[in-house]
Formats: sequence, structure tokens, C-alpha cells
Amino acid sequence: MNGANPRYVLGYGVDRAKVEEAVRSQNNDPDVVVRVSDRVISRLLERNVDSHEHPPVVGMLEDRTYIVISFGWEAFSDSREELEKKDIPAPAYFEQLKSILYGPAVFDTQLIVEG
Repeated sequence: MNGANPRYVLGYGVDRAKVEEAVRSQNNDPDVVVRVSDRVISRLLERNVDSHEHPPVVGMLEDRTYIVISFGWEAFSDSREELEKKDIPAPAYFEQLKSILYGPAVFDTQLIVEG
């Protein structure tokens, strides 16, 4: 890793649309969908920080923004090619969450445009 803010991260992106779709299948009230989706995402991110001591980051892939859950500092690099070759196993509990995650993939952390 060359810099303090590496350009790429290997991990799983939390797909908000998939989370909302899963919640909507149980309750179609728009307010409930937003509240429950926010809570699901929040808990997932908290669990990741507790398990891996690394905060999630925001990353872009194919013009979509994701909250990216990575698996430690070895998942960051300034080289996309280096990360594409790595095999960093996901925690076992991720198997249950595959329906709301995108990845594993290499996300660009430098394309985020702030308002």
C-alpha cells in the first residue's frame, strides 16, 4: 500500500436496493422499508467493525455507490490488478447475507464526488 488513502478496496458492497427489496417482501409500507433497511445495514456494518476492526468505506463500481465491507488492511491497495489476484475469505456469516451484497469485487474509493 503506497499512500494513506489507497485507491482501491476488495470487499463486498452492501446493495441498498437489494436490502429494500428484501424488506419490502415482508412489509410494503415505504416508511417501514426505509427504517428497517437502515437498521439492517447499520447492524451489518457494526458487526463488521466488531469482527475485523476496520470501518467500512464508500466505493464505486460501475457507476453505483456502495458501502464496502472489507476484510482488513490487506484488502486495500493502489493497484486494482493486485487486489483482483487476492483471495481474502469472507467471514462465514456472509453466506447468509449474499442476497443483499455485491461481490467480492474491487471498488474504487477515489471516484466519490462530494456535493
